[in-house]
Amino acid sequence: MTNIQNLNNNQLEEEFALINPQQELTESEKNIIKQLPEVIFAINDYFTSLNSLYLKKAEELFADFSKNDLSIEANPNLNEDITQEINSNTQRLANSFKSSIEVGKKMEIEKKQNSELVQKNRQLEVENYHKEVRIRQLEQQLGGISADFALTLALSISHKIKNNPQAVAQEIIKITDCPNLEYTITEQGYINFSFPTNYYQHFFAETLAQKGQNLQGEKKDIRVDIEYVSANPTGYLHLAHFRHAAIGNTLANVYQFCGYQVVREYYVNDRGGQINSLVGSIFVLYHQLQGITVSYPGKTEYREVLELILTQIRHDLAQCGIKFDIWFSETSLYEKKQHLDLIRELQAKNLIYSQEGATFFRSSLGGDDKDRVIIKQDSDYTYFFSDILYHQDKLKRADTIINVMGADHHGYISRIKSACQLLGYKPETIQIILVQMVDLLTEGGQKERFSKRAGNTIDLEEALQYMDMNQLKFFLLEKEPNQPLSINNELLKENQEKTRLYYIQYAHARCHQIFQKAQERGIDKISSNIDLLKGQNERKIFNLLIRFSLVLENIVEENKPHHLIHYLYELTQVWQVYYQNSVILETENPELTSQKLLLVKNIQIILKLGLNLMGIEAPERMQKI
Repeated sequence: MTNIQNLNNNQLEEEFALINPQQELTESEKNIIKQLPEVIFAINDYFTSLNSLYLKKAEELFADFSKNDLSIEANPNLNEDITQEINSNTQRLANSFKSSIEVGKKMEIEKKQNSELVQKNRQLEVENYHKEVRIRQLEQQLGGISADFALTLALSISHKIKNNPQAVAQEIIKITDCPNLEYTITEQGYINFSFPTNYYQHFFAETLAQKGQNLQGEKKDIRVDIEYVSANPTGYLHLAHFRHAAIGNTLANVYQFCGYQVVREYYVNDRGGQINSLVGSIFVLYHQLQGITVSYPGKTEYREVLELILTQIRHDLAQCGIKFDIWFSETSLYEKKQHLDLIRELQAKNLIYSQEGATFFRSSLGGDDKDRVIIKQDSDYTYFFSDILYHQDKLKRADTIINVMGADHHGYISRIKSACQLLGYKPETIQIILVQMVDLLTEGGQKERFSKRAGNTIDLEEALQYMDMNQLKFFLLEKEPNQPLSINNELLKENQEKTRLYYIQYAHARCHQIFQKAQERGIDKISSNIDLLKGQNERKIFNLLIRFSLVLENIVEENKPHHLIHYLYELTQVWQVYYQNSVILETENPELTSQKLLLVKNIQIILKLGLNLMGIEAPERMQKI
């Protein structure tokens, strides 16, 4: 079929007519065709139903062939040659139908997955649109009307029903039924909402009284397992691993703050070829240093080597303030005989078969391009089998599992999800965050990928020579996870004083200094009212402060902690403008001062909360650049 997305309207009508040959298109159908996404869904649904019908018919025919007994004994009137020919043709047709059924089932699974993915993406787009509309701020006044957020829904509806946008906006107001919201409707149909002063006043008073703990989400009966870092213990951690650590740890903190039951997990790959090579090489080297010549041992039980490396990994992570609830050993899965239970389950579900001395998993049934080996010819288990085994173990312990992994695991996502789906788990319970590579810029400006094998890495100790721990975490979190990060020593030096972190921390320290000065002057009382704070810059700060919880929800939805940095920096900028254009401490106006101190304290609380969620300190004093 022609690529739908490249067709114009006339071609779309022709294409649509091909799948509906019995009917002539009505004007209504032609109008529908102009909406490209609807055509795609219609065609997808058509072929899904067609494929299901084909499968049903093929299975019926195959069942009929299976019932026929074309042996000579059952058909004495047929001679042997004719019977053999009939049997041969029948068997060929039966095999063809059987093959078609398997292919058809695979197509049906893929169609279902693709359809669900498209529907999910479509739903997410709608949700993101409405979320953006809900929280979108008006940076400037629209027609002289200031607002906290705006709704544009009336415009799109009015175009569809051919009605006045203002009238539609009025109907929307009736439906929403939010008496506590102040609103105005523009000529174009924009509904500009403003929170009443008492809403902000209550929010600020609660945040002050509970020191921001009122912003935590309600406790949820949802277990979330977040696995991150999980570097092979074949060497020490380098800066690319610490990017994973910073992202995973911040996500865990945010999820926990939002009310989820969070488990932080490190998966120790302590078996397999790389581990055997490392331990075996050290075994040989150790004996050589003793003047003893030994042959390479292959598999060896000198596990103390791994423990030495893991001890250093734990130390480096603890130095970053990162601790795990579970250090899960891959070897433990086999020591507990869990692999045998999984093999029996796969056999019972007819998901494995033997071929040329190896055991294959029928991953193609889940949409993979081929079946995958899980037990090699030498009877050793593959990495893929261990991954299935480990994910099954996690899915028994958690409602949602999140893996923070390198971008080179892109092909791994669909494979592990489909494998778990074939075992009866919902694929959406597995969320995988791909973190782009960290490149090392050489003196000639060329990029080199960090690699323990190549030996071109920057470890924690070296990185901390150029920036402190807070700056390092911020630097690793500042970009979206799917964006690559390129660094060199000079860049590390520059970030020591030019990162946005400095200004965020400085904004927090400024709040502390204001209260120190207020205390010295005897005007440090904090009001519970804000009725005197009527300026536009104050209103911007109001709106930014109440958005904090929405930002955290957005991080949970997208698994992208860099949103928190952008939010804190935006709050810092608005606070800086307000500070430069306003006198905070006015001795002659103590009530106004006390109300401004309520605002300053809320800024301080939320800046500290945001920094702490990233594992970054919020200092009370800093040196000015």
